[in-house]
Amino acid sequence: MGLKPRKKKVVKTVKLDIPGILAKHWKWVRNEEGGERASLAGANLAGANLAGANLAGANLYGVDLAGVNLAGATLKGSCLDPEAPLPKTDLSELEEKDGWYYGYRTQKSQHCGDTVYEPGKSYTATYFSVSVETDCHPGIYLAPLAWLKREYPNEPLVRVRAKHVLKANDKYRAKYIEVLGKMK
Repeated sequence: MGLKPRKKKVVKTVKLDIPGILAKHWKWVRNEEGGERASLAGANLAGANLAGANLAGANLYGVDLAGVNLAGATLKGSCLDPEAPLPKTDLSELEEKDGWYYGYRTQKSQHCGDTVYEPGKSYTATYFSVSVETDCHPGIYLAPLAWLKREYPNEPLVRVRAKHVLKANDKYRAKYIEVLGKMK
């Protein structure tokens, strides 16, 4: 049997009317005629300014939220709701001890922001997503050492312990981490 050539993945780009979707969503939140729950599932909102937006109950699963501004946004009932329950996911690749999960991360943020994670300091994610359908949602990322060495071979790494952790695809996201030390 020979290898079959891979089929090219076709990515369809759809321009969303975000202001229109949010206007209908606002009507939906207030039970007004013409209202419709916002479903942005799968949308690329990377870098969008959603400051002050009412996203209560909005479907944000699978949305690329890298670098999005959510300052003052209403998130109740969405996957970004601070009171949303943490889904059970397989965390077996991370060491667990006394309620903490231990892993590693790059010392400097690679994709969002310019945070440098310093030993002896703790960090809390401003926003944290409980969506397991996307690996590009708000939170602080960590990983097993082997994965990080393979994906970021030239980056300085730090060992961390984390609380409020979930796995989304092949990535681990935490709401809170403590940096234990630099890797040599």
